[in-house]
Amino acid sequence: MLGPFTHTRNFITQGQFVLANGNLFKDPRKIVDNFKRAFNTIQPQLIYRNLPKDQAMARFLMEEGIMSSSAIATDISGLMDDMSKTGDVYSRLFGKFGNKMKDIYKFAFDLYVAEDDIWKVYSTFAEFDNYKNLYTNAVKSGKLKNMPSDLQIMKQATKVVRDTLPNYGYVGDFVKSMRRTPLGNFMSWPASVIRSGLKTFELAQKEIRDPVLHSQGVKRMMTFGTVTAAALPAIQSMVHGAFGITNKMVAASRFFVPDFSRNSTLILTQDADGNFKYIDGSGSFVYDTLTSPFQSIIAEVNISTGYDPKAPIIPATYKGLIIGIGKLMEPFISESIWLETFNNLVIRKGVTPDGRRLWNPEMDNPDKVIEALKYFIEQTAPGSYKQSVRLKKSITGEPGERGEKYEINDEVAGFYGLRQIKLEPLKKMDFKLNEYQKAVADARKIFTVPAQKGGVEYGDDFIEKFYYANRKKYEAMSNLKITNEMAETLNVNKNQLAKVYNDRNLLRDYKYLESDKFKPYSISKPLRQKTEEIYKELSTEFDNIEIPRTLSNETLNSLSRMINEMSRVPLGENLGNYINIDDYLNGDRPSLLGPRSEGPVNVQPLPPQPQPNPQVVSKPQVAPGLQTGLTATETGLLTDAEKAIRLRQQGLA
Repeated sequence: MLGPFTHTRNFITQGQFVLANGNLFKDPRKIVDNFKRAFNTIQPQLIYRNLPKDQAMARFLMEEGIMSSSAIATDISGLMDDMSKTGDVYSRLFGKFGNKMKDIYKFAFDLYVAEDDIWKVYSTFAEFDNYKNLYTNAVKSGKLKNMPSDLQIMKQATKVVRDTLPNYGYVGDFVKSMRRTPLGNFMSWPASVIRSGLKTFELAQKEIRDPVLHSQGVKRMMTFGTVTAAALPAIQSMVHGAFGITNKMVAASRFFVPDFSRNSTLILTQDADGNFKYIDGSGSFVYDTLTSPFQSIIAEVNISTGYDPKAPIIPATYKGLIIGIGKLMEPFISESIWLETFNNLVIRKGVTPDGRRLWNPEMDNPDKVIEALKYFIEQTAPGSYKQSVRLKKSITGEPGERGEKYEINDEVAGFYGLRQIKLEPLKKMDFKLNEYQKAVADARKIFTVPAQKGGVEYGDDFIEKFYYANRKKYEAMSNLKITNEMAETLNVNKNQLAKVYNDRNLLRDYKYLESDKFKPYSISKPLRQKTEEIYKELSTEFDNIEIPRTLSNETLNSLSRMINEMSRVPLGENLGNYINIDDYLNGDRPSLLGPRSEGPVNVQPLPPQPQPNPQVVSKPQVAPGLQTGLTATETGLLTDAEKAIRLRQQGLA
């Protein structure tokens, strides 16, 4: 609310709703005139006092629920009111700074509401013009007998604006009350976007069916469809065509952008040196909440077919749909900003959900507190703090926290949600290798930890877990190989990649990936020694039963064969298509029904059993016709010659 970036984004965002309803596709003179009227009507009167007629219009629009109905502003106001009842941080902060701080906040709040109101008031005037022109033409042509009054038309226009633009008054009580829970962030906004989008579609259909309003309905449907479904992809295609960006480059970029941008509409550019930048188009697209399931499907299909054009799209479609639904629900079920900050500092002990450490565990407690305060300020500070820091560094030429170079043009574009961000695949590879090493280490534990617990483990159990662990490692290596190829698509050369791997002592893994070979786990000498120690201890402690040797010679031979076969499997396939686990099991694991045997052992014969009573069990009656071997139908329809043939077919003649 106190940040300049917030206000520019708010103004541009609200304009997209007006555009979707077709109210910016009008006579430019009429657009200017309606904007002047809207500016003279909105409250507060920031520059000059409004005329009495404009004040009267403002009162009418307030009564109609048009003005002062911003979903986000009202949500923030309600949240502040809720917090102030218990003496919240902001109230105390404003009190410390005196009335000046309160005045600044009030001005920022009023400005935010005005940015929302000017579009709604403009839309009301535009809708009034649309309907009045249509009704006037209908009366002239005889389609309509009586001309509605201006008041009736204005009330109709206000209803359209209430339905098709976000309006806090139409947010359900349940969603409104959710701001008092630790879940969700400004839930009224996505709820309003979904409602207004569906209402716009519904209104366009209704207008199309009306002979008087048909042309307005067609126009609304076309502009709504263009803005929600075609505008952003069209802009993306034009930019990509101008910079020579291919679908594979877009797919590759999704591997190296933050997770929250992976399934967004990415707009890429490329400079003369081959460096890429991207704009998260979904971040500035107001209907992203409504279209996110579809966009996620498109993104996942793009990732899948970008690497392999022949890849099946059904799995990617399902994955994208699940991600999209999750993204749609995220504003309603995710941690609130305050709760997430608290959990990261206290519950997770300085670790964010994505694994980033906020301080070094070896720091002294006072230093940890300082780092915690820095993080708290960054997360909760008003005034577009992070954006302002980047803008300042772009002006002064200072490097970012991780050595980033900020450019003024890119940071200024952030004011309207179109900030260009440099793609740095090599830096992102560090995180990818971290994930790979963690996956390999975790998968290894699948077979090493159970074998060293100290209990009984059969050879077949070990073989199955060993195969399972290798399957997970195979998937990790296959995914990393794809990541390497995607980095090369973004102009990273093999020498640069090899250096990143070498810095992590993973050069050998890189060579395996380049050779398209799988590197299975091996059975280490310490693991063999440990299992043998456990076997001897159990055999001594439980000398009355036979203890199986986990890594017997037979088991080790099976594992050796499996390792040899797995090392020949190319990456990017299905390991199960090459390795059948049943071919390597030794059968040393007992059945749940006890040990197997060739035949019954010491089974006593049953005593004489009573015979059935002939009076109870009677001979079954044969249906008529079946005594001859023919059915009733065959007997009635077939000739004697055909009957003989039929009986010979049944072996009865």
